[in-house]
Amino acid sequence: MHTIPAKRRCKRVNRYLWLRLLITLMMTATMLWLFFASTPGIRATWLWNTQLIAQKREAILSFAEQNDINRIYLHIDQKDVPTEAYRTFIKEASARDIQVDALGGDPAWSLVSSQKSITSFIDWVHAYNSSAAEDERFTGIHVDIEPHVHPKWKRDKDALKRQWIENMELVVHETKKDPNLQVSADIPFWMNELTAGETQSVSKWLIGQLDHVTLMAYRDYVEGPNGVLDIASRILDEAGYDRQKVVVGLNLLESDEGDRTTFYEEDTEKMHEQVGILETRMKKYSAYAGYAIHDYENWEKKSRRERERSGTHENG
Repeated sequence: MHTIPAKRRCKRVNRYLWLRLLITLMMTATMLWLFFASTPGIRATWLWNTQLIAQKREAILSFAEQNDINRIYLHIDQKDVPTEAYRTFIKEASARDIQVDALGGDPAWSLVSSQKSITSFIDWVHAYNSSAAEDERFTGIHVDIEPHVHPKWKRDKDALKRQWIENMELVVHETKKDPNLQVSADIPFWMNELTAGETQSVSKWLIGQLDHVTLMAYRDYVEGPNGVLDIASRILDEAGYDRQKVVVGLNLLESDEGDRTTFYEEDTEKMHEQVGILETRMKKYSAYAGYAIHDYENWEKKSRRERERSGTHENG
C-alpha cells in the first residue's frame, strides 16, 4: 500500500488550513461590506417653523425627496399646532421613507432648573407616540440645547457644563423609557476639548450615551485647513469604531461668525458639490452617520430664488 510521507501530509494540511482561513476572511469581509453598504446614511434637515407642516406639507416633503433627505428634525409646538397635523405629516413622510424626529431645546435647558420643561417635552412625545399609529410616530427625540450660547457660559463654564451634562443624562433616561425611540443632540465641533469627569471628553461621553450626535461643523468648504473635514475628524477619530454615531452638520444661514462658516453667500450647487466631497472623504470613518443641512426654510428659499433667477435669465 502506497503511503504519503509525513512531511507531504503536513504540507497538505497546512495548505488546507490556509485555504479555509482565506475563505473565512473573504466571507467575513464580504458580510461586513454588505452590512455597512446596506445601511443608508442619515441625510437630515431642521424644520423650526412647525406650523408649516399644516400649511405646506406637500411642498416640504417634495423638497425633502428632491434633495434626498431621509430625516427631518421637526421642532415641537405643543400650543399652536394640533396633534392631527403631526399625524398627517409623519404618515405622509413615512410613506416616502422619511423619518421624523421630535426637535426641542433652548440654551436655558442647560440649567437644572429647566428639568421640568425638558421632561414636559419628552412626556409629550411619549404620549403622542402612544396614541399614534405606527407610521405616524416620531422616530426619535433630537435636542438642540447649545449651553455655550447661554450667558452663564462666559461667567462659569464648568458649573454650567455640569448642569448641562446632568440634563443630558435626564434626556437620555426619559427618552429611553420607550426603547424604540432614538435620542440625539446637536453639539459644536470643539466639544472634545471639554471633559466629562476626570479624563473622558464631553463628546466621547455623549457618543456613548446617544444614538447619534449632529456635529455643527459649520464651514463652507470640506477640504483644507480649518475645513469641515479638519474640524470634524477630531470627534470622528475619537468615536473610533462606534458605528454611525456622528452626523456632520452644515449651515446655510447668514452668520456673524464669518463668511466661511456658512453657505449663505454660495449657491446650492456649490453646497451640493461640497456635500459630495464630504461623503467621499468620510467613507474611511465607520463612525460617520451622514450629514444634515441647517435649515429647511432657508434652504428652500435659497433654492427657489435660484430657480427664479435662472428662469429670468432664460426668458431674457
